[in-house]
Amino acid sequence: MNRIGLRLALIIAVILGGLAAFYFLPIKYGLDLAGGVHFTLEAVDTPGAPLTKEGVQAAQRVISQRVNAMGLAEPIIQGQSGEKWNRIIVDLPGYQDPARAREILQKTAVLEFIVAREKITITASDLTATTTQGETLTPTIIAEPRTGIPMILVYYGPDGQKKYAIVGTNSGTEPGFETLEKARETITPTPGLKLELPRGEVALTGKYLVDARARFGQQGEAEVGIKFNDEGTKLFAQLTKEMVGKMIYTVLDNDIVFAGTVQEEIPSGEARLTGRFTIDEASNIATLLRGGALPVKLIIAEERTVAPTLGKAAIDASLIAGIIAVILIALFMILNYRFLGFLADTSLAIYILLEIALLKAFGAVLTLPGIAGIVLSIGMAVDANVLIFERIREEIRAGKTFRGAVTVGFSRAFRTVIDSNATTLIAAFALYWFGTGSIRGFAITLSLGILVSLFTAVFVTKVFLDILAGTRLSHNYPLLNLHEKSFSLIKVGNWNIIGKTKLWFTISLVLILVGVSFAFVNVGLREQKLPLNLGVDFTGGSRLELTSEGSDKLLPGALKSALAAQGLGDSQIQPINDNDVVVRTKELTSEDTNKLMESLKQTFPTISLVAADYVGPVVGKDLQLNALYAVLVALLGIVIYISIRFQFRYAVATIVALVHDVLIVLGFFAVSFLEANSPLVAVLLTVVGYSVMDTVVTLDRIRENMRFRKREPISEIINRSILQTFTRSMNTTLTTLLAVLSLVIFGGRSILDFSAGLLVGLATGAYSSFFIATPLLNIWLTKTEVRERARTKSRKK
Repeated sequence: MNRIGLRLALIIAVILGGLAAFYFLPIKYGLDLAGGVHFTLEAVDTPGAPLTKEGVQAAQRVISQRVNAMGLAEPIIQGQSGEKWNRIIVDLPGYQDPARAREILQKTAVLEFIVAREKITITASDLTATTTQGETLTPTIIAEPRTGIPMILVYYGPDGQKKYAIVGTNSGTEPGFETLEKARETITPTPGLKLELPRGEVALTGKYLVDARARFGQQGEAEVGIKFNDEGTKLFAQLTKEMVGKMIYTVLDNDIVFAGTVQEEIPSGEARLTGRFTIDEASNIATLLRGGALPVKLIIAEERTVAPTLGKAAIDASLIAGIIAVILIALFMILNYRFLGFLADTSLAIYILLEIALLKAFGAVLTLPGIAGIVLSIGMAVDANVLIFERIREEIRAGKTFRGAVTVGFSRAFRTVIDSNATTLIAAFALYWFGTGSIRGFAITLSLGILVSLFTAVFVTKVFLDILAGTRLSHNYPLLNLHEKSFSLIKVGNWNIIGKTKLWFTISLVLILVGVSFAFVNVGLREQKLPLNLGVDFTGGSRLELTSEGSDKLLPGALKSALAAQGLGDSQIQPINDNDVVVRTKELTSEDTNKLMESLKQTFPTISLVAADYVGPVVGKDLQLNALYAVLVALLGIVIYISIRFQFRYAVATIVALVHDVLIVLGFFAVSFLEANSPLVAVLLTVVGYSVMDTVVTLDRIRENMRFRKREPISEIINRSILQTFTRSMNTTLTTLLAVLSLVIFGGRSILDFSAGLLVGLATGAYSSFFIATPLLNIWLTKTEVRERARTKSRKK
């Protein structure tokens, strides 16, 4: 078998492997597609549990055990590294009970069995409660709920309302025990209460448990059955033997969940906890006990809830956008390159198969921005083919045979393809390193797409062309659209682009000033008082996406009044249409959100919550810093790469063009008032990476032409290089813009801000490559040459 046969066999093997992975491996959906709950847990320092890395790692293991005990499919629990080592990320796809998840994740779950070996007589007057204001409250004994259970002592405030409660004992019985429990159903605790009560001895802890299950007792009441390990069984048997006729209190997180008199020794290592709780409460307690106690305190720094209906709609919309993008790109390639375009489309089909198969094989989690990354990379996948085909055209016009043109075209285009894709990978790396959640998903799909596209464009298409070179079709230049009058959607005339540098700079300056002006207008007129419509990702707070059905319209005025009645009058309301709005407000827990929705239903009966995001102020500031770091690292990486591959002056011109692109995109968000959230960082870095791709194509041709320069002015060389690469760059830009345009039109509201920003950014990047970067390079190179000539003349004199 010859070399072409071996390469063809490899391609067939790769396709078969891709088909197997495509059909037999499942795909994992992120929360924005599957629905569910996301938490960022932050470990904090407390006097009783100082913060250490070991403690956070142990807490992560406990969280994993608790989540696994909930029986959820494919949850994600991972710690963060670097400065944020004290954070734990928890994703629960498909889970729709954030309140229960909050309780299970945050509860310390310290289980203690407390006894008092000496009798102490306690009366109500022996107990004191002091508030943070120094107020002393007198307890009143309510009633003994049933024989053998401690008394409930309730404290009344000066206003006569029940404020505090403890579980204690009646006079003459076993001693009471300190608890932070609020009396079920009736008592609303006030923060800052200090309870001064006698404390018993901790005789046994929950570290000896091996199992805990919720169940119904003999009387139909909910209870938790617990089982000790061998060591715990011996200790529990000894304890119950010593405490026959006396009380044992079972305390969970300072909350007495069971108290009773020991009747006899219990040698089986099994016990039951009852506390007048529901079966759901019993299930939560069992889950907590099976997971173990948290070694550190955890707070919720970020919470996101997505309804599964939103995820399904996003998948359907993205799928339609992807199909339309593939059809448009395939038609574009055939129209512009005919049979060569058909070969490129075949490579594109292989690319799509391998991209999805590898995502499945690696177990990558597919997110909504990740789907956008796939659609975007579909447009970028044919870019390399366009560069190669245009180079082949040039070599054919220079008099080479088809085989010779393919060989030379690939060798000369290969370096450009590598350089242009490398810069996008640098941006994707920065995006992954500093991004979180769905943004990392976008970085992964984009990076994987670039690598796979290099394989299909450089290897697969090369094999197809080598096979074609051995057939008669290779001589049919009209069929291949390689004849002298070959058709091209983009026609290039004898344009003097460099000669109109002032015009291009003026256009860019005007666009930037318009964006800056709108930013100041936003600060002066908008409710948010910010230059951009920043989402809660950056500002902190809560973001609620609400919808209603039929004629039940969510009018901003009525919604504003309903929110004000709940103390949320400062909320910002952004209508999407008559039935859908986005509300940004202060930080709301899942319990607060549930209460708010119940209240809103009184005004809007069909209202429902589509998605809810809560971001703490610390996380919001961190995301802002990470966004800045990501952009700066990407720009620095590109400067270093361009300086190594070309020259430093080439890199400076490129960076100025990239800053121009970033300012235009930010200005677009200021003018349109689209929501600027964490996906905006993905937009900026994608624009940065892709803009450099276009710039590198032209820079590479400038470098090539400068080698053969004689007495021709630098401006003419640069202008000729622009014209030589203009068609190929516009073709690559068009294929990508077709993909992004399909996202804008068909991708759905959930991704509109993201895709619209990409569309504007990619168009701006194509503009800056020709009309900003290269004119700047011309000015620098020309002035440098003038100075060098002046120095040479002075030396001769």
